[in-house]
Amino acid sequence: MDDLDSLEGVGSSGRSSYESSVYEELERQLTEFRDRFGTPESLAYPGSSTDITPSEALPDTDVVYIDKDADAMAHLDSELDAETVVADANNVTLDEQVDAILFYNQDFDGVVEFAERNLGDSGLVICNEYHKAASNFVNQDQYVLDGRFPVQEDQDFDPNAEDCFEQISSDEEFSDLRPEQYQINRKLVDKYVGEGEEVVNNMPEVVERLGEKPMMEAQEESHIRLQMATDMFMRPKQWSPPVKKSRKPDDLFIFHRK
Repeated sequence: MDDLDSLEGVGSSGRSSYESSVYEELERQLTEFRDRFGTPESLAYPGSSTDITPSEALPDTDVVYIDKDADAMAHLDSELDAETVVADANNVTLDEQVDAILFYNQDFDGVVEFAERNLGDSGLVICNEYHKAASNFVNQDQYVLDGRFPVQEDQDFDPNAEDCFEQISSDEEFSDLRPEQYQINRKLVDKYVGEGEEVVNNMPEVVERLGEKPMMEAQEESHIRLQMATDMFMRPKQWSPPVKKSRKPDDLFIFHRK
């Protein structure tokens, strides 16, 4: 998982000691989730590292923390009265299926497969879009999108979140809906493709050209977070054209299993 809080020292995994993390925005979103959807009896959190936000926001829920980092799970064992599993989430099948799963900045690809193995009937998937988990579920027939909890505090639950996954069809629409990102991409297209060339249709070439640069240089030039840049270069086709609706990658999308 991204943005781990760590202490000094080096151990078998590069760190000998850890700090638990609680993300205030996620805690607020999960609290709003609880108020709207109720408290799940059980929740799995694959790729959790040392993030204990679910236990803080959902104190009556049995949370199963899953991560391949044994030291991180040992730390949670010392901090929480919760189940921990040391394993690659791609290979985990829990003894009992859970009522909900949280995918938050997950560091593995098989999110849909994990849910298929471990989520009970009519269970809920809570996920953000930082590594495209929400996009993976919106394309699955067996999952229904219930809506989205925006990361911005001044925005209410959005029950009509389908248009978040529609594609921008023109530069005019892009400029109207996401002006700041449009201006960044406008400059990149002007530089790498040609002055005045269409932004939406030429972003794949920009991504390819940026991918030829050193990672830090490309990340600085494109004004995106390093982890996003890494993901962009590994899976460039998923990064263009941009999505239609202006939203943050840490908005929480809620799906239920049919």
